[in-house]
Amino acid sequence: MSKRHRGQALVELTLTLPIIALLLGGLVEVGIFINRYLTLIDLTREAARFASNRDSFSTPGDSDCSTSGDLNFYYDTTCIFSSPGPPPACSGWPDTFCNGFNPDLPLKPSQDDIVITVFSVNNNTVTKAWPDPSGYWALSGASNNWQYDCQGNIVTTQPFFSSADVNSFLPPNAPPDKAFVIVEAYYCYYQVLHLPIFYQVIPNPLKIHVYTVMPTVQPPRCMDTIDNDGDGFIDMADPQCVSPTDNDEAN
Repeated sequence: MSKRHRGQALVELTLTLPIIALLLGGLVEVGIFINRYLTLIDLTREAARFASNRDSFSTPGDSDCSTSGDLNFYYDTTCIFSSPGPPPACSGWPDTFCNGFNPDLPLKPSQDDIVITVFSVNNNTVTKAWPDPSGYWALSGASNNWQYDCQGNIVTTQPFFSSADVNSFLPPNAPPDKAFVIVEAYYCYYQVLHLPIFYQVIPNPLKIHVYTVMPTVQPPRCMDTIDNDGDGFIDMADPQCVSPTDNDEAN
C-alpha cells in the first residue's frame, strides 16, 4: 500500500472512529436504561403481589421494613423497593427503610417516589379510592415527589389512575364486587456515560414511570361507603357497625 493510500485510510479512520464510538456508547446507555426500566417493573410487580395478599384496611402497624409481624400495608409494600441492607447501605433513607429486594436500583429520597392506591368496586363501579383522605399514599409523604419531573417542575397533581380510568377497564361480565391495588414507581434515571450529544436530545435526568395493577382484599362492609343492608345507614352511621373493620352491617 502506498503512503498516499495509508494516509487516506488514517484520515477515514480518524473521521469515522468518533461516530462509531458514539454509536457504541449510545447502545450501552440504552441498554443500561432498559435494564433499569425492567428492574423497576419487576419491583412494582413484586410489591403489588405483596399488597394483593394483605389487608389494606387493617390497623396500621409500624413504619419499619425489618419487622415482620406488625403490618403497615402501604409502608411495608414500599419496603420491596428498599435496599437489602444492612442499614448503612440504604442510600440516604432512614434505617427503617431497609431490608428489601432492591440492591441495584437505589431510590433517591429527594426525587423518586412510590405511590399506592386501592380502589374498591361495587356493582362494577368504583366507589372509593383509598386511603383517606387523599385517595393515594406516597412514600415521599407531603413532598409528593411523584408530582415533579426530574428538573423540579410540577407536571401532574393527580396519580396516573383515576376512578374513571379504572371504571373504563372493568369488563361487564367481571365479578361485581372487588378491589384493586395499583403500585406506581417514579424514578429519575441519570445517564451513566454522560454522552454530550444525548443531553441535547434527551433530558438528563429522565423520569421513568411504571405501574402494576393487582386484585386485593375488599374493604370491610362498615367502611366501604355503601349501604350494604339497605337500612338507609352507611358505614359507622349504621347502628349495627361496631367498628370500621366490622364486615357485617346487618348484625
